[in-house]
Amino acid sequence: RAHRRLLRRLEGPRRPAHNMIGAEFGSGFEGRANRPGEPFDVTRTHPERKYLGHRVPGWVKPDSLFFITVCAATRIGQPLLTADRGPHLLDSVKHLHDSGAWYARLFVIMPDHVHGIVAFPPDTTVTKRISSWKGYTAKALGIEWQDRFFDHRIRFSESLQEKCSYIRMNPVRAGLVTRAEDWSFVFDPSVEPGSAGTPRPTYISPSAT
Repeated sequence: RAHRRLLRRLEGPRRPAHNMIGAEFGSGFEGRANRPGEPFDVTRTHPERKYLGHRVPGWVKPDSLFFITVCAATRIGQPLLTADRGPHLLDSVKHLHDSGAWYARLFVIMPDHVHGIVAFPPDTTVTKRISSWKGYTAKALGIEWQDRFFDHRIRFSESLQEKCSYIRMNPVRAGLVTRAEDWSFVFDPSVEPGSAGTPRPTYISPSAT
C-alpha cells in the first residue's frame, strides 16, 4: 500500500486524456538538467485514473518529445538491474504513462542508465517530472542517481524512427543480447499490449510515430 501511495503521489495533477495530436502545448516549455538538491514533485494525491496505453494524449505534438538519459551514480556492475530493480523501474514508467503524468513513447532500462523518449503535459516540466521520478525510485528502490540528467528535444528535422531504433539497439551494442527483441527491460506501448518488462519486437510501426 505504501508503494502504491508513493506512485500516486508521483503522478502529479490529474488531466483529461485525448486521442488526437495537435492540441496546444504549453508555451515556454524547454528542457534543462535538474539541479542537485532540487525537491521532487510528490506534494499532491489524486484518485487513480486509467486510459488506454496506446492512446496519444492531445498535448503530445511532434516537437514535444524529449530524448532523455538518466545515469546511475555508479557505472560499475548493474546497479539498475540488481534486486529486481529493472521490472520495478518499468512498472513506475508504465504507471506514469497510464496515469497521464507523462507520455512514454519508448523507455529502455540498461544496467547503469536509462534511455527514454518522453513528452510531458503542460502543467509540469522536464525537470520537475524527471526529478520526481528519480526521487521516487531512489526512495522506493534504493537507487542512487547522478545529480543531473541529459535531455534533448526531438525537432521536426530529426527522425523519431531513428531515435527509437538507436535506443532499442543499445543492449545489442553493449553486448548484452544478440537481438534487440531479446532485451526484456523495455516499455513500448505502441507495439503490443502486455505488462512492463516483457520482450517487445524491434520493429516500430511508422503509424505509431
